[in-house]
Amino acid sequence: MFSLSPVLDPHPAAARAVADLFYQTLMVPVGADAALHVQRIYAADVGRPTPGPPGSGPPVLMLHGSLGNGRIFYSQSGKGLAPYLARQGFDTYVVDLRGRGGGRPRVSRSARYGQTEALLEDLPAVCAAVHQLRSRLPAFWVAHSWGGAMLMSFLARFPEMRESLMAAVFFGSKRVIRRDSLAKKLILNIGFDTWGALQARCFGFVHGRRLGFGDDAETRKFYRQTRAWLRGAAWIDSDDGFDYAAALQCVEPLPVLHFTGVRDRVMAEAEDIRRFMDEYGGDRSALRVLSRANGAGKDYGHIDILTDPGAETTHFQDVVAWFRGQSC
Repeated sequence: MFSLSPVLDPHPAAARAVADLFYQTLMVPVGADAALHVQRIYAADVGRPTPGPPGSGPPVLMLHGSLGNGRIFYSQSGKGLAPYLARQGFDTYVVDLRGRGGGRPRVSRSARYGQTEALLEDLPAVCAAVHQLRSRLPAFWVAHSWGGAMLMSFLARFPEMRESLMAAVFFGSKRVIRRDSLAKKLILNIGFDTWGALQARCFGFVHGRRLGFGDDAETRKFYRQTRAWLRGAAWIDSDDGFDYAAALQCVEPLPVLHFTGVRDRVMAEAEDIRRFMDEYGGDRSALRVLSRANGAGKDYGHIDILTDPGAETTHFQDVVAWFRGQSC
């Protein structure tokens, strides 16, 4: 098991009130000279759905996708999935992986870390921080896009996490994108692969805004490892040869509720998600495709599945129901 020794910045910013919520900024040290930014959001009054003092609800770890950061889950004004879950009595921890979001230092040409370090150092440090604050590990996981592949890989590396983990919800998460349409080939072959590789060579890292999708940067190593898996390379770590797929076969299946939007035909098409579910052993998992025809209120895509205001009255409610149903 990874170390649960104290890892929080000794002087985290005090929680600030935003309407009925508390926002607490945590800086979690990793390595000798870096710190992850984790935004904790919890309700000022959790007495509505769940009795108890502020911040005492079940902890939820939330992880962004490739070329992104944690802001996909919240706004500073109290909008988004993390604030919504906080109002339902959950204690949410939104992670920015190393160099992303509010972390320090920012991704640069000199950065040498990648996915392997995120799995072996970043995510264990965040879980240790939650344990330090709450004396328990996260009970639930939420991921967007590539974050789902990262969290399932993390579970493979640390199967003992399953003892405290009850369920997960992934939005648009896959591991391999099968390039079986013109749109996928144009966006991925030309955009992500060709232009991304050129960025990595010229600048030493890749930034989503230069690619036309994504809001943050990735190191050259992180990009290389992500690209290989997305293109169909075996689910094996390029650093040490760890076999994630094989390891997950020895872990009790995690109940994961997958969402994708009917308009998400490139980044998380339903068939790519189903292949991901088969790969990690999704016997207790489910997939819902959000569309007007299916009662979602609109035809969702890859980003608005989390940012659209109407989500609170539709599938955000399903997230809460899934968590509560799996924890009974």
